[in-house]
Amino acid sequence: MRALVRTGAVAAAVTVSTLSATTARADDDCVVEVDNIGFGFVLPDSGCHSSIHSDVTMSGVTEDWSTFGLRGSVEIGWLGQPPGFDRFQLGPVISLGGSQLAKQDDENVSSEFEALALVKTRYWLPGADETFYVEASVGPAMVLPPDGPARFGGYGELAVSAHGVLGVFFSVEPTLTVDGPITVRYALGGKTTAVGFAIVVAIYACAEVGCS
Repeated sequence: MRALVRTGAVAAAVTVSTLSATTARADDDCVVEVDNIGFGFVLPDSGCHSSIHSDVTMSGVTEDWSTFGLRGSVEIGWLGQPPGFDRFQLGPVISLGGSQLAKQDDENVSSEFEALALVKTRYWLPGADETFYVEASVGPAMVLPPDGPARFGGYGELAVSAHGVLGVFFSVEPTLTVDGPITVRYALGGKTTAVGFAIVVAIYACAEVGCS
């Protein structure tokens, strides 16, 4: 736990100078912003020199590529654009989530909570009005099973997205206990902004109750 907090603090410290320098600049090209702070949880944009980040992910998770479960998470953080790098953004992100996965030859489903402290980098691809971007995230991971010792390790992710509205990602998460074997989990799924997820949930709920 201490390692997770310490690494998250280091990630934040690394980006402080970048964020403080960028917030002083006008976000003339940022689509959704208030007081030079972009609302990336609504719609990310390459013109935002600093932005609040929040994504929701849903994915399939596996340890052996034969047994699969479900994994979901919520990310929240801050992304800044270093001076001179118009299509590049980076910053610290905290991710909280959980997964359900049955072991091979075992009918019992294991539910686990996980916390990640990540450094996220984002590069907006040129052309097409910079609609698409690629992301890479890396950092320490802590996994808490309901009936066993905590596992600690790392997390790495690669993603591609269309303006943050719809994206796909692949992640690898190796973790281990103090005296146990390494457990490697792989996840493949989709992500959207927090507001985008809320809209999808609202549409689904409306369809269920028959909104007119």
